[in-house]
Amino acid sequence: MKSKKLLILIAVLITVSALGINNAVAQEKMKYEDYLIELEKWRDREEAANTQIATLEGEITALRNQLSDLDRQIADTYNLIYRAMNTTEQGFRQYINQLNRLQDQIRGLMNLSPGELAKRGDEIEALKARTEEYAARDEAKHPDSKRLLNEINSLLRRLEAAYQRALDSMGPRFDNYSVVRGDYLWKIARKPDIYNDPFQWVKIWTKNRDLVTNPDLIYPGWNLKIYRTLAKNDYEVMKGDFLYKIAGNSSVYGDPFMWTKIYEANKGVISDPNVIYPYMILIIPDK
Repeated sequence: MKSKKLLILIAVLITVSALGINNAVAQEKMKYEDYLIELEKWRDREEAANTQIATLEGEITALRNQLSDLDRQIADTYNLIYRAMNTTEQGFRQYINQLNRLQDQIRGLMNLSPGELAKRGDEIEALKARTEEYAARDEAKHPDSKRLLNEINSLLRRLEAAYQRALDSMGPRFDNYSVVRGDYLWKIARKPDIYNDPFQWVKIWTKNRDLVTNPDLIYPGWNLKIYRTLAKNDYEVMKGDFLYKIAGNSSVYGDPFMWTKIYEANKGVISDPNVIYPYMILIIPDK
């Protein structure tokens, strides 16, 4: 009886084991089929991606061609602009570099101490002259040039104001010169330790107008003041100046019709209001 029960138990166990193995094989088969399905899906996605990449590469190539065309059009437009300014791309770049150097020089002067700046009047005038020269060139019509020139002129106005403040803080500087026999103003101005320029004799005359009433007559023993810097209300006449122009200068009156005020204050050295000379020192009365 016991043997029969044992055989039945063994048969049951064998049956259960067989069922478990069959189930495992079935599950494994399902996993493999799922894998094949997923693999097919990824292959489809890869194929779609490659198709999209090819499309995008075609679009990129077309865009690059468009950019090349635009670059050529831009280059052609710039060449037209350069020709209109009577220059080339290289010439225009050199012009811009010159403006940048000019701007740096102005900033350099602005960083000087008042004492040092007061000695640089000639440099400031030279920078103003160069700025006017650059502003008169065809390249000045370009927007980049206009922007730079506006900045330079703004810096120049600030530099001139700083220079004037430096002069005002120091007051006019001058050396004394004792006239000796045989001297005349032209000869004195020509001396290396005076102005080293005979044409500046009018500066000596007009700055010593209280003593020298006739520039052709000076006498031994007279002490003339040789000015190195000017007073606040002094104006040194430049080549090409005339009273109307001087009065219109923004650093003077900013109103050309006030030229008569300058004339009235300088009648002792101006016989004809239509005739003034470089290096004359004119008194500019306050408004």
